[in-house]
Amino acid sequence: MSAEDSQKCYEPLPVPHIPDKLLSFPQEYTLKPGQQTPFDEVLQHFQDEDYVLPNVEDGALTDEERFWLSYECIHRYLRAVKWASSKAAIKRLEETLIWRREFGLYGLITHEHVEPEATTGKEVLFGYDVDGRPALYLRPSRQNTGESIRQLHFLTWTLERCVDLMGPGVENIALMVDVSDRAKMPSIS
Repeated sequence: MSAEDSQKCYEPLPVPHIPDKLLSFPQEYTLKPGQQTPFDEVLQHFQDEDYVLPNVEDGALTDEERFWLSYECIHRYLRAVKWASSKAAIKRLEETLIWRREFGLYGLITHEHVEPEATTGKEVLFGYDVDGRPALYLRPSRQNTGESIRQLHFLTWTLERCVDLMGPGVENIALMVDVSDRAKMPSIS
């Protein structure tokens, strides 16, 4: 063993394979008859250059918020209202955008803010499962901080990165929780 090897604190893992199904657009996202009109109404509503979020100071959409309003996102919200009302989907999207601002997704919750929570590897995002879902590993035994809102911010930040890694048509994550070291965890009673 060389001196260089003894100084290594970790061994980098190989880059995970990206499943082929992530590279093609899924058929279930093709709009069916009767879905194009509500989709276009929602899209047009948010594409209007003069659009501002209701009842919000400085309500103009940021580039990051416009990016979040993707084809898949609008499709998801319309599916949630069973394609019955573009107004209902718009209302839900606006409420979600307002919540995302209030919670701090576009300002407070940055990688610098959550870094103290990440140092022990209690949440690791690595690779994909066989269906192309981002794989998130949670290891509660590696808890290194006291109970705080920042722990929730870290989980939210990690879930947002999972969404960033989702390919077309992927709406879920593969969540694995390793409780094998639970004896090392502090008692919650």
